Amino acid sequence: MESTASFWHIVVAPRSAQLDGHGRAALRDVRQTGLTHIEAVRSSRIYLLTGTLDAAAVDLLARELLVDHVAETYSIGEGLSTRESKAPAIEVQYRPGVMNPVALSTLEAARRLLRAKGSPGASIQDVGTARRYDIRGAASADELEQIARRTLANECIERIY
Repeated sequence: MESTASFWHIVVAPRSAQLDGHGRAALRDVRQTGLTHIEAVRSSRIYLLTGTLDAAAVDLLARELLVDHVAETYSIGEGLSTRESKAPAIEVQYRPGVMNPVALSTLEAARRLLRAKGSPGASIQDVGTARRYDIRGAASADELEQIARRTLANECIERIY
C-alpha cells in the first residue's frame, strides 16, 4: 500500500443537538459564568493520526473504532482538521508531553484493528486528540477566549486554539 498522506484527521460529531450531552454541559458551564446570551455550544471530537495510512484505513478506524453510528457522524480528511462553518469555535488539545489516556488507548486499539482488518502495509505511529466547540452567540474574540479559559480548558495541561 502506498501512503497518500502522513497526517489524517477524523472529526466525530453528535447527529443532533439533543445527542450532544458534552455540548449542553459546556453551554450550562458558560452560562454560569454570566454569559447568558450564548445560544448554543456544539461539541465534536477530533482524532489526529500519523502513519502509513490511506483513506480506506482511516475510514476503517473511524467506522469500527471511533464512532457510535446511532448517535454520531464522522468525516475524515488528510492533514490537520478544517471546518466548513464560519461560526466561532474553540479547539482544545493536550499540550505536548502531557499524558493523554484517550490517545494512548486509541493508538493501541487502532494498531490491533489495522493488523486484523487493515490493508497490507497500513500502520499508525501516533494519535492525538482534541475537542472542538462551536459557540453560537459569542460577541467577540475576547469573549471566546474568556469562555475557553474559564470553562473549556485547563491551561496547565491543554492548549487553546
